Amino acid sequence: MKGLIEQIKKLFIASEPSAETPENTAEETTEQNNLEIIRADNENMEAFRAQLKKIELGQKEVVMQLDTISEQLFGGESEENENLRVALMETMDLIEDLMRFTLTEPNSPYAEQARIMWKSAIRSAQESGIDVIDNENGNFDYKLHEVGGTDMCATLPSGCIIKTLKCGYLYKNEVLRRASVIVNKSGKDVQQ
Repeated sequence: MKGLIEQIKKLFIASEPSAETPENTAEETTEQNNLEIIRADNENMEAFRAQLKKIELGQKEVVMQLDTISEQLFGGESEENENLRVALMETMDLIEDLMRFTLTEPNSPYAEQARIMWKSAIRSAQESGIDVIDNENGNFDYKLHEVGGTDMCATLPSGCIIKTLKCGYLYKNEVLRRASVIVNKSGKDVQQ
């Protein structure tokens, strides 16, 4: 559009009367008036473009501020929260290992204490929004479990979890870690 305006200007300048012409004709005056109108419109368009740029920059600034606020509310502490979740899982793993070790010697004086400590740790994790994935004799779900091994048990259907090797964890329905389990690879299949 700017190029078109420049071409129109050149045409009008080329057709302007010279100093030798005694008076402008009515047609020349109309052309000069039209040129002035085009110049004024061009200035108005430039001012309008400048305003649009300011608005666009303002919108970008608002979007950036909203992104910053969103990051602070929902993700600003994500690294800190992630570190806390990892530390909690590591602590839970230690307590779980102790509990599973004591299961090998059920008559040990520490076995009952380890089970109580494990139940208390699970309760604390749940209060923090972390759910423990530990469902022996349940069905294998690839979203929640990973196969740590297989075994054969004739009394259980194929695909049933025989034993949990390491618990998994969910946080707000997001899997933090899948449970490592031993899965029955054959046995009595459930007929439906």
